[in-house]
Amino acid sequence: MVNDGSIDKTDRICQNLLGLNPRLRLIHHPRNLGIGAALHSGFQAAQGEYIFYMDGDNQFDVFGLKEFLPYLDGYDLLLGWRLQRADAAPRKINAWLYKTALRTLLGLRFKDIDCGFKVFARKILQKQSLKSRGAFFIAEFLHRMKKMGVRAKEIPVSHYPRVYGSQTGAHPKVIFKAALEMLAYLAKRE
Repeated sequence: MVNDGSIDKTDRICQNLLGLNPRLRLIHHPRNLGIGAALHSGFQAAQGEYIFYMDGDNQFDVFGLKEFLPYLDGYDLLLGWRLQRADAAPRKINAWLYKTALRTLLGLRFKDIDCGFKVFARKILQKQSLKSRGAFFIAEFLHRMKKMGVRAKEIPVSHYPRVYGSQTGAHPKVIFKAALEMLAYLAKRE
């Protein structure tokens, strides 16, 4: 679990979960560093054969993971895509613009690049040196996986309206940082 500088009850909830399951580990960022930094920290700390990540804002049902399990042997990368995205119109528009830019500039043809519900073999991550720490992190990850020729499968997942917290993906600072990271990545493509 990665607590990315949350100022609500997240830390206490995570500590309680640690008490219930000693196999869990908690990474705590003293301040919010953003989605890319949180995922990077979690991915680096992961020790199992597979890495599963799910956004912690209750917009996904963890039990949807059972739909992914039958495909673990045949694929390196299992990508959730939101069957019916439960976001407000401005967020959907931003997502469509971002997806269009990624399709055009990087050739990424996935249905839902930023869906926060993915499973992948840890071994494919170990071959990468991801540079991004902002919202571009997942796009960089997927582009590198595509270049490696990993076997990927997209699986629909249920998506629910946000009940707690607030989204930051459409914040101008987040968008600007993602654009800068994308430009840097395009300039230095390895």
